[in-house]
Amino acid sequence: MNKEIQLDQKTLYDLKKWAKYGHLISGIIHNLNTPLMGISGRLELIELKNPDLKGLDQINKQLEHINKTLQSLAYLADKDIVDRVLDVDISDLLEKIDSLLSANMTYKHQMNIEKKFTSIRKTINVSVFYNEIYNLILYLISISNQEDTLEIKNEDNYVLLKLIKEEDNDVYEIDSIIFNENIKEDIELLESINIQVDYEVTLEEIEIRLTIL
Repeated sequence: MNKEIQLDQKTLYDLKKWAKYGHLISGIIHNLNTPLMGISGRLELIELKNPDLKGLDQINKQLEHINKTLQSLAYLADKDIVDRVLDVDISDLLEKIDSLLSANMTYKHQMNIEKKFTSIRKTINVSVFYNEIYNLILYLISISNQEDTLEIKNEDNYVLLKLIKEEDNDVYEIDSIIFNENIKEDIELLESINIQVDYEVTLEEIEIRLTIL
């Protein structure tokens, strides 16, 4: 019973912490959106007056990337409230996480990312679920090497995260004991909101399955 109480207190602390960041992010997003809209408007005007001008397409791509990142942050900030249980589309949540992760150079340029997001609605504590999936993926990225493969997908009532070692990379081995210690708190938080966590660790790969009960 004491362990359950301690876990509830830890969960509440983490949720309050993330909620505080969520409110801060909301203000930052608002302050960034206005100048970004102004820049986009100026670019459209420049394109109209100078249709042959080179390099504008790259600027537009970067602006689009920034906009997607802000949208992902806004999604999190909107839902990141203590003990808030919502009906959400899991694929939408994973898309937003993917957008945030695209700022990570390893994720964006060095890893092989395989994604399969299926539109499935579930009622969950969005704050914990979102943050812990994000944390788990960041951890998998941190122990990956160039050309490793990261699979992210959801089916029915589960989300699957799988890191696969690149075959020729002899110096990279997955230490199951260190892995267990690093994700222990993430597992406890997920299980506190009725997410069953199952994982398998070998020298070649890690597979984590999060089942929504």
